Amino acid sequence: MVAPIYFYEREKEFGFLSNFERTAFFALAPDAGVDGIAVKYPTNEHFYQSCRARPGAIRDYIISAPHAWYAMKIGRSLRPADAVPDWDKVKLGIMENGLFHKFQDRVLARMLLATGEAPLHENSPTDYFWGCGAKKTGASWLGKLLEKVRSELRRARAGSPGQYHILTCSNCDSVMGYCFVGGVKKCLGCGRILEVRAEKGEVKVFSVPCRDPEVS
Repeated sequence: MVAPIYFYEREKEFGFLSNFERTAFFALAPDAGVDGIAVKYPTNEHFYQSCRARPGAIRDYIISAPHAWYAMKIGRSLRPADAVPDWDKVKLGIMENGLFHKFQDRVLARMLLATGEAPLHENSPTDYFWGCGAKKTGASWLGKLLEKVRSELRRARAGSPGQYHILTCSNCDSVMGYCFVGGVKKCLGCGRILEVRAEKGEVKVFSVPCRDPEVS
């Protein structure tokens, strides 16, 4: 039996699994629509909490929060009028989307794969939904979603792509590594932001506009 891995604080062992891990990524908000603009999120916590808010100034404020902790606090304190409807029905899908974006990063993907088959648990003493809680009886949904991402990375590495494909950039032919179908990723070769789509049985990448001063 494989021993479980418990993670919580970003600075400690396995802290890269935390939503507070400072690895920025580009993504489209779930309600961005066909012609949406890719936005740069400092952490997965910024992505998740910003999606709680309706499009507008408050969502932008969460994205620009100086630390993931502030993004979390703002997202959890939203007034009903400022929050998206039916959050509890969509939050698992939002979290999964953010994690699939986050682990397109080659280094993080390698680290997640290195956890092997170990069960993953966020060791939060108070969170019995995303974490395991102080009594280790929580639902551990964050860990379960991380295990799903790990499984998909393993499939792609073995040449049997599912939600991840290893693709090349349509603009400069650079190898982009793990690409999440339905997501966006920055090409390190040319700097373009590319959306990964499945069309007529093929997975292709397309340039999309983004909101980031560092990208031309």
